Amino acid sequence: MEHATRIVLAILVFFAFTISTQAATIHVPADQPTIQAGINTSVDGDEVLVAPGTYVENITFLGKAITVQSEDGAEQTIIDGNHAGSVVTFDSGETPAAILDGFTLRNGYSTGGGIYCISSSPTIENCTVTGNTGTPVHGGGIYCAFSLLTISNCSIIGNSSLMFGGGITIWSSDPTIENCSISGNSAFAVGGGIFHYQQYGSSTEITNCLISGNQAVSAGGVYCQTIFSSWITNCTIAGNSASGDGGGFSCYGSTPTIVNCILWGDTSPTGPEIALYDGSTLTVSYSDVQGGETAAYVAPGCTLDWSSGNMNANPLFVSRADYQLADGSPCIDTGNPTSSYNDACFPPSKGTALNDMGGFGGPGACAGLGPGAPAPTLIELTSFDAVSQGSKVLVRWKTASEIDNEGFHLWRAEEGEGGFTRITSRMIPSEGGPLWGAHYDHIDEDVTIGQTYFYKLEAIDIYGASALYGPVEVMVGGPGCFIDVVM
Repeated sequence: MEHATRIVLAILVFFAFTISTQAATIHVPADQPTIQAGINTSVDGDEVLVAPGTYVENITFLGKAITVQSEDGAEQTIIDGNHAGSVVTFDSGETPAAILDGFTLRNGYSTGGGIYCISSSPTIENCTVTGNTGTPVHGGGIYCAFSLLTISNCSIIGNSSLMFGGGITIWSSDPTIENCSISGNSAFAVGGGIFHYQQYGSSTEITNCLISGNQAVSAGGVYCQTIFSSWITNCTIAGNSASGDGGGFSCYGSTPTIVNCILWGDTSPTGPEIALYDGSTLTVSYSDVQGGETAAYVAPGCTLDWSSGNMNANPLFVSRADYQLADGSPCIDTGNPTSSYNDACFPPSKGTALNDMGGFGGPGACAGLGPGAPAPTLIELTSFDAVSQGSKVLVRWKTASEIDNEGFHLWRAEEGEGGFTRITSRMIPSEGGPLWGAHYDHIDEDVTIGQTYFYKLEAIDIYGASALYGPVEVMVGGPGCFIDVVM
């Protein structure tokens, strides 16, 4: 009997221990009022699950192997750094089990305005990093140093740095960057999209990424220095600009490899697509490069290894807003024919299983390009309304930021569901930019007192893509309708 009692007690102790060591889910704000409070009370293996909303705070993972995840994704769940430092910090030796998943990170102001990572190896996925500033020197969106982090399915858009790495700064780190859109970022010196410096020479992999519309003095898209093993595979590097050199890609003292990529529509006075310095050797294969080999700038002592399968042919993008390939593109099925590069998902890939050049080809294309990316237009609209003013209607709107926006048109109807007609004979030009917005208004005089009208706002980017907002409603001689837009 005593033996049986001991067995029962042992079983009870075992189950009690098992229950006590099971991972917990901490709900924010139901269980804890802030995300940081949720992290503070968590232990390794726990999940901090965050409800939709805007959380004004700056969080740090404290070295914990936890998952901090939004319930409804980045568009609905925002962490606002309030210009008080980096929005998210990893600086306590975090491992890949430290996971940040599904947030918009904005208004950070520090080295690594959106994310600061040093001597850590976290996993960052399904996040939008936007509207952050890297100061005093590095990393508007993300700064990683001496780290092994993974960044996947993220949109790094509209960030800036006072010196280097408008989108991302990589400093002596071995990151994996995959299925990301790195667009509309700016650096006042080098590396509008990515600035990559390896003090000790290690490896970086950038796969299935769109790097577009970034700006810097040197290396509008990607900059690398003393990089001994870096692979850029199935990426589209397009529409970037540099006022000095290397509009698309520039490297110093490095030996990177580019395969199955498209470099097109980048601009700079020297080496609009490629610029090589300080003994660099760049290998390019199965890629579409505007201007071909002869258009690259290769400084004395450098080598451009122009390998098999390269071309200089218009890639025929559907639009320069998202850079997907149109039917009939010469980049379809013309990437590296080795089976390990074969396309796996249709769409976004096209044609047969042979690799498509660019960000939408290859086995990694299935995951897409970050939350909400690629975007049809890159404006942040904060308000849009229509107000009756006697026998006229005042239509007005406000933006917080505008990336590659050319301007606006207004559309009007007498019914909210259809029959809209454009009422602006000329486009209203953009006055905003990546780091600032603008106020706009338009007087509509061709209206009838007592009639109800509906208005839509069309934003058109410099590549011809557009997006509609509204409608808003107003009765002439009566009250109007105001929309406070939360992006």
